[in-house]
Amino acid sequence: GTMHLNEDFVKIEKETIEGNRFYPIITDFSRQSQPVVKYRLDDVLIEKSTLCACGSQRMAIEAIIGRDDDILLFKKGDKKIKLYPDLIARRITLMSDTFHKYQVKQVDLATIEIAIEANDSEREFLQQSFKQIIIDLLVERGIAGILFVFKDTVEVTAGSKYRKIQRMF
Repeated sequence: GTMHLNEDFVKIEKETIEGNRFYPIITDFSRQSQPVVKYRLDDVLIEKSTLCACGSQRMAIEAIIGRDDDILLFKKGDKKIKLYPDLIARRITLMSDTFHKYQVKQVDLATIEIAIEANDSEREFLQQSFKQIIIDLLVERGIAGILFVFKDTVEVTAGSKYRKIQRMF
């Protein structure tokens, strides 16, 4: 049940973000046609703080909390405050399962667009619930004054991955 990084064939270095969050930087020793040397992935990982019960010595991952370009950014004075997509997704998952699809897009530093595909009778409740989840997370970080825009359909570009939470800038 634990994910390990493939350190048998790939050297993994860590670029620490904050606390135990990091970007993996990989060097692949098994590739011959296209070298991968010190390639920084955009995935944000959390390393497991305890040894894995399976006994593997390879680095165990506690969680993958999103991609760098999916981290929402907000301005607080001169600082940029990060809101990791995993925090939003976890709270939404615990809140309800009455929707078909959802998408949270940060359009700019002060605007969030929420799209929810759900039954008409549930949509307004879900929109307000999603908004409150995000407001609560922002208030915890001292952020206010964000504009919320609601849409009824999730936009997915043909041939691209469906991303639930993303930053558009």
